[in-house]
Amino acid sequence: MPPPVFFVTLAEDGEIQHSARFGSGIEAIENTHRPVDIAMHTDGTFAITGSFDNAINFGGNLLTPSGNDENDVFVAAFESDGEHRWSRRFGDNAEQLGTGVAFTDEGDVLVVGTNSNVIDFGGEAFDAFAARPFVARLDAAAGAHVWSRELVLDQYASAKQAVAHSGGITYVGLSSNGASLEVGDGQPVVDGSLFVVALDDAGTAVWVRAFEGDFYGVMGELAIDPDSSVVVVGAFNGTANFGEGNVTSLGPLANQNGRDVFATKLDIDEGTTIWSRQVGDSNQQFAEQVALGVGVDPDGNVWVGGTFEGVFNWGDGELTASGGFSTPDGFVAKLSP
Repeated sequence: MPPPVFFVTLAEDGEIQHSARFGSGIEAIENTHRPVDIAMHTDGTFAITGSFDNAINFGGNLLTPSGNDENDVFVAAFESDGEHRWSRRFGDNAEQLGTGVAFTDEGDVLVVGTNSNVIDFGGEAFDAFAARPFVARLDAAAGAHVWSRELVLDQYASAKQAVAHSGGITYVGLSSNGASLEVGDGQPVVDGSLFVVALDDAGTAVWVRAFEGDFYGVMGELAIDPDSSVVVVGAFNGTANFGEGNVTSLGPLANQNGRDVFATKLDIDEGTTIWSRQVGDSNQQFAEQVALGVGVDPDGNVWVGGTFEGVFNWGDGELTASGGFSTPDGFVAKLSP
C-alpha cells in the first residue's frame, strides 16, 4: 500500500492544533503519493500540492490518476480547522508533477509544476513535447479555473519549480539545465538555467529574469519581502552569474552532485539583483549543499534552510556534517536584509 500523505498544524507555542492522514486503502506496493509543497493564507486556510500514481482521498471525492503508472498533479485546499474544502486532479497518462503552491492575497490558490504531455486546468489545454513548466490560478471556493499558462522552455524543465505571491503579482521560479525561455507578452526571450518570471493578476508577464552561465541549476524556493524584494534560493554546479559577476561552484561541473547553495535577492519591481550569496565546501569538491526553503521575517532578515555534506561556512564559523560526505545534515542560516 502506498505511504499516506499527512499534515500537522502547530500553534505558536508548538502545540499540535490539527493533523490528518490521507490515502486510498488500495493495495499498490510500488505506487506512491508525493506531497511536495504546502502554503498557508493569512486567514489560516492552507493548500498542498504534489503528485500521485494511485488513488487518494483528501476528504472529498476519491481522486484517481489517469493510469499508465505515471504521475498526475493533485491540489487540495483545507479550512483553518483542517476540514477539506476542495481537491482536484490534473493530468493525463503521461508524467505531470505539482511542485509548488501559494495563495493570492484574495485566497485563490496558485500551483506550478511540469507537464510532459497534455494537462488541462479548465482553460486552454497545454500539449507539451517534453517536461514543460505550467502555472495555474484556481479560485478559493472550489478550485475552479481562473487562469493558467504554459511557460515555454526549449529544453526539459528540471523537476522543481517554485511560486510566491504578493501585492497582486505572482512570482514563478523555474530551473532547467540550459534553455531559452519564451513567455511572450512583449518580454524578451532569455537564456539560462534558472529563471524568475513575474506575472500580474491576469497571468500576463510583467518581467522575466534569467541567471546565465555554464551550470546546472536547482530551484529551491521563493520568498517575498513585500516592500522591496523577492528572494530566490537553490543550488548550482558550474559557473553562474546571479547579477554580481560570475561565480563558480567548488564542485566540478561534470559532477552534478557537487552543488553549492545560492541565495539571491531581486528587486520586486524589475527583477534586478540587490545582492547574492554562494556557499560551498572548499575542502571536498563532491559534497552537496542545497537550499530548500526561504522566508523573510518582519524586519527583512532572510532565513534559509536546507541540507549540506562535508564542511559548510556562511561566514560565522564552520559547520561539519555528522555524516561527513555521505549523509547530509540540515542547516538554517539568517542573513541580514
